[in-house]
Amino acid sequence: MRAVVPVRGPVGAGAWRMYATRAGADTQAPKQAQRRGRDRPRRLLPRGPLPPYREWLKGDGERFRYPAPGNGPHWIGATPFPLNPAFHPPPPVHQGVRDDMWKLHTQDPQQWTVRSLSNKFRLSLERTESVLRLKALEEEFVQEGKPLQTELQRHMERLLGARPSFTVEPRPVPTSTPHSPRGAPYEELPEGTNTSVCTDY
Repeated sequence: MRAVVPVRGPVGAGAWRMYATRAGADTQAPKQAQRRGRDRPRRLLPRGPLPPYREWLKGDGERFRYPAPGNGPHWIGATPFPLNPAFHPPPPVHQGVRDDMWKLHTQDPQQWTVRSLSNKFRLSLERTESVLRLKALEEEFVQEGKPLQTELQRHMERLLGARPSFTVEPRPVPTSTPHSPRGAPYEELPEGTNTSVCTDY
């Protein structure tokens, strides 16, 4: 009897190592082992022909063509990606909320830091930072005369369920008390502040 063992690594994916346990064993084993996985025909899902797009829009697709405003995402299935049912994306931050965040931050950057904006609008610190970075980039584009895709953005917000009010994320920013055993919470300091002198006595 011969045993067939696939060899992985630098030898190659199609390499086989054989050793005999008795004389005169069958030498067809490697070909049969290869056929089991690679040459097996794929099973296709039984599916009839799809109707043309315009017919689908008049039938099942009518409810997706003009969705009611404010009802959230409108996907054909339960999730946007049927092969990844665990993926449930949060709705995007509405343009009005982003404008308010940018307005507050540009009026008084010392008061409206990333952390304070995150607390006020109930967004994560990372998401707040990215909103401010994108708003700064948007302002640069406007100054350079580059066009913005505001129509696409407006329609995507409508389809993905963005709300003009504050967006509540599943895990809000944790608040810490000033008498925490770990010390005062980290806050951004204005430039030029001398941090070598401690004044908290």
